[in-house]
Amino acid sequence: MENKQKDFGKDKNFTKKTEQSTNTETNQQNNPNHEIKKDLSIKKDLSIKDIKNDKVNELQIEITNLKKELETKKQSIKNLENQIQDLNKTLVIKVNDKAKEAQLRLDEKIKEYQIKFEKEVFEIKKYALKDKIVDLIDIINNFELAVNNSPNNPEIQNYLKGFAMFSSMFKNYLSDNGVKEIQINVNDEFDPNTMDPFETVEVKGTKPNLVTKVIKKGYKLHDRVVKHAVVQVSK
Repeated sequence: MENKQKDFGKDKNFTKKTEQSTNTETNQQNNPNHEIKKDLSIKKDLSIKDIKNDKVNELQIEITNLKKELETKKQSIKNLENQIQDLNKTLVIKVNDKAKEAQLRLDEKIKEYQIKFEKEVFEIKKYALKDKIVDLIDIINNFELAVNNSPNNPEIQNYLKGFAMFSSMFKNYLSDNGVKEIQINVNDEFDPNTMDPFETVEVKGTKPNLVTKVIKKGYKLHDRVVKHAVVQVSK
């Protein structure tokens, strides 16, 4: 009996709640404000969703643009690296060219100095015997003076033949070492570069400053005068 009463009470409560729920739904349906609120809520949800979608789209576009910009930057960096490599190659080529030019100039300078040095050494060797040759020339000139101004004496003439032989030997030795006699003739114009005046004399019918007599012969060692001729000059 008690159980039946409890079940009946439960059924009664359930029926009451159902009726209340039904009444609430009926009231909400019949209430216009409730519909407006519902529409606003739906629109609000849609608006938020649209905003979220717009933001997502904007972010995706921005990310895409950033990726493109990044690729552009990477390409620019790569181009700059290529330019740097090209510049380095060009710089290396220029440096090598400059080094070659400098080496060529250095080689030319070294060659010039070498030629100059060899020439100076040659000149030194060429005229190294100058002082000794001058001494021999003095001996030859003295022999020739003795031969040309000796008295006509048979005994003296025998000695003079020996002097002439020695003089010829000395001349051959000097010739082999580049010594040449300066050719001077009577009536040649006096040349202070190759002649020393012994005296000046007045000669009729002769112009002044002409050689009237060669007293001592002059000599050159190669192309350099080492002994001036001693001459008599007209005035």
